[in-house]
Amino acid sequence: MRKRKLKNKAVILDRDGTIIVEKNYLKSPENVELLHNTAAGLKELKKLGFVFVVITNQSGIARNYFTEKEFNEVNIELDRQLENFNVKIEKYYMCPHHPDFSGECSCRKPKPELALRAIEDFNIDVDK
Repeated sequence: MRKRKLKNKAVILDRDGTIIVEKNYLKSPENVELLHNTAAGLKELKKLGFVFVVITNQSGIARNYFTEKEFNEVNIELDRQLENFNVKIEKYYMCPHHPDFSGECSCRKPKPELALRAIEDFNIDVDK
């Protein structure tokens, strides 16, 4: 008999304007600012057994406003700030495209590709 892997409870979040203050085309880690009560809210959800993943459109990369490296540096700073609350983003899924600059893609929200990847990667129970 094969053992069934338990499914995870997860919250799939956007980054800019949801976890951190919206700053158009954020590229500098020094400018990362958690939204009021975000960390406390995530901490409460963590106590309930939720894991966290981020799905974000980052058209600033396609527009050459910032690089993927700079995007990752912002995420590292966000992780550092959340660590103070014992909260961890398990993974960041990012679409670097914009139809006007890099053409159509299958990963730009609201298309479901990045969410489907997260569901698969983390065995997320979508029914809950």
